[in-house]
Amino acid sequence: MADLELNGLEENREKRVKIKRLYLVAFLILFLTIPVGYYFWKRSHRNDLYMIDREEWGAKEPISRDYLNLPAQNVVIHHTATEQCQTKDDCIHRVHSLQDFHIRSIYWNDIGHNFLVGGDGQIYEGRGWDVRGQPLRGYESVSISIAFIGTFTNVEPPKQQVEALKRLMHDGVRRKKLHPNYMIYAQRQFEPTESPGQKLYELMKQWPRWSTIMKHID
Repeated sequence: MADLELNGLEENREKRVKIKRLYLVAFLILFLTIPVGYYFWKRSHRNDLYMIDREEWGAKEPISRDYLNLPAQNVVIHHTATEQCQTKDDCIHRVHSLQDFHIRSIYWNDIGHNFLVGGDGQIYEGRGWDVRGQPLRGYESVSISIAFIGTFTNVEPPKQQVEALKRLMHDGVRRKKLHPNYMIYAQRQFEPTESPGQKLYELMKQWPRWSTIMKHID
């Protein structure tokens, strides 16, 4: 009888040990699964927008600022008509040169564009979201000017450059700097210029927010 009781106690003890082990395994699985799942969820939902701000690329202070009427209704695409850039250092060099040219040669208050998109897939802050960009026949008060760094007369911009632009515009809507129903235009629709280059211009016509209707710009 005593042996049966001892065997029963031993079996109960083993069952409790097994149950504790199962709980421990379940806890470890949960402990590992939640952060891993969160990591992959974040990767699939993140915006991946990294902006090189004015301080990082070493911008000179603007001479003066005029502010936009936000949220901006329009995005106007330019190209810089320079060589392309594929690395951060090269792109910073291009942006520096543009600011110097715009201030010293054209006598603008600052670099002309609100943002510039590098061939490295990164965004370079020009005048930013709040400040009016270069003159656009008076439309600059309601427009964000974005320049692709490079010349796109005979070649299209690389995919990472186009994708960076899309992320920037998505971020603009999220920040309420761009109107949710904003439209996209080319610089050549406002003034006699080749900008943003024929190949980029043709590519833009395939974008869902591309517009040729100018009358709603006010």
